Amino acid sequence: MPQPLPVPHEGGVLDDRTQFMPGPLEGCILTIEPQLIAGWAVDLDHPETPVRLEIWIQDWLVWLGARQLATVVTGGCAGQEFRYVPARPIAAEVLKTVRVRRATDGAELARETALQRAMAAA
Repeated sequence: MPQPLPVPHEGGVLDDRTQFMPGPLEGCILTIEPQLIAGWAVDLDHPETPVRLEIWIQDWLVWLGARQLATVVTGGCAGQEFRYVPARPIAAEVLKTVRVRRATDGAELARETALQRAMAAA
């Protein structure tokens, strides 16, 4: 039987046994480009705990991470920044299939649009 491929992961505890039930997920995907997927996320009930995220492309799990890179404040809510730099650029035609979700329950982050960014900056 073939062995599953290892999934790249960064920092954090990658154990499915959590000490608490996840709360509401806040955050969004800010950048989806061939060489970078980035955004922020926070569990509103546990804002001090890094959110364990999965990045999926074309229904393939390509990244698993829980490392807090920086704290981002958006709309009065502090979240944890995430960044994924693929080993090879992602083909433009599959960028629309990118999904980022919380590993513990599958809650999915929304994509921030250019219009939302312009409104937030105004």
